Amino acid sequence: QLHSRTRQLSRSTPYWICGFALRQHALEEAAGEEDLLESAFAKALRAVDGMLIVVNGVKVFRRTWCNFEALTALDTTTAAGQPLKLDVATCSSLDVQLITDGLVDSEQKYEDQRTGEGYRRKMARESTFPIS
Repeated sequence: QLHSRTRQLSRSTPYWICGFALRQHALEEAAGEEDLLESAFAKALRAVDGMLIVVNGVKVFRRTWCNFEALTALDTTTAAGQPLKLDVATCSSLDVQLITDGLVDSEQKYEDQRTGEGYRRKMARESTFPIS
């Protein structure tokens, strides 16, 4: 909900959950004989505007497939030719924390009105994200 609200997405915006959509422990079957860059995952990335990584500790980045997903997202452009947005969320205590790729729409409006204001608001919003 935090991600959807922060990005101002509609309630009907779909989220594709890779862990449910692909059998990550059977990647050969998921990718078939084709290149992983032509897998269902990679094709889905090319059809969306952004990716949300939900981190439950740093272990997620010790998994090869998770790193492949993140790197693929960073190297993907949307159908409109824009870089894919890569956001990261985690849960600290009982609070959900979110870091967004770039400014969200509301921050961009402040930035357009006064240089630096959108980035100040982004820094304040993301200041409680746990780094360690």
